[in-house]
Amino acid sequence: VSGAGSAAGVAAGAALSKSSALSEAYATGVAGGLGDDWIVNTNEITANTLSTANAGTFSVTGTVSIGASVGAAMSDSSASAKAYSTGLGGGSDNDWIENIARIDVDSVAQATAASTSIAASASLGLAGGASVSNSSSLGEAHATGIDGGHGDDTITNGGEIEATTQADSASGSTSIGIGAGIAAAGLGKADSSATAKAYSTGIDGGGGNNTITN
Repeated sequence: VSGAGSAAGVAAGAALSKSSALSEAYATGVAGGLGDDWIVNTNEITANTLSTANAGTFSVTGTVSIGASVGAAMSDSSASAKAYSTGLGGGSDNDWIENIARIDVDSVAQATAASTSIAASASLGLAGGASVSNSSSLGEAHATGIDGGHGDDTITNGGEIEATTQADSASGSTSIGIGAGIAAAGLGKADSSATAKAYSTGIDGGGGNNTITN
């Protein structure tokens, strides 16, 4: 919160509020990593992730003068949540993967951003209030049962694979500009965006020349 005032002449006040939140979650049942891998899975794999990000801002400014007064307030918030779940991951290089058991992968990403901005000015002369409020949110979830990764991979699957994802994103902005005087002008601008992405894949060969048997 900020304020400015003068008995005569010109008065100006400005307030800036900004916040951001980032959350990332990763879960892998078996990861081959670097090099050529040989992976055989005979037991059930469960990989679950939950990623949550929340951001909020509130900005208020006010000015008072006998001459001219101007108030400006800006509020900016952003939130990003990403979740990645993988049952079997070959990683880079050439991998041989065999699975005969159940794989259950689940990813949930939730992002919320909110911002509020209020600018007020009062003057016996000219008065103007400007308020700008911005908010954005991104929720992104990935779930893959078997991921070959980079390289030439051979994947054989004889088990049940269940891959589920949920992505939630919410964003809201409120902006108020108030001016009171002989000539008063109030300006309020609010902008908000929300994006949700969800990707579910049973078997992904990745890059390279791959052979997949399911």
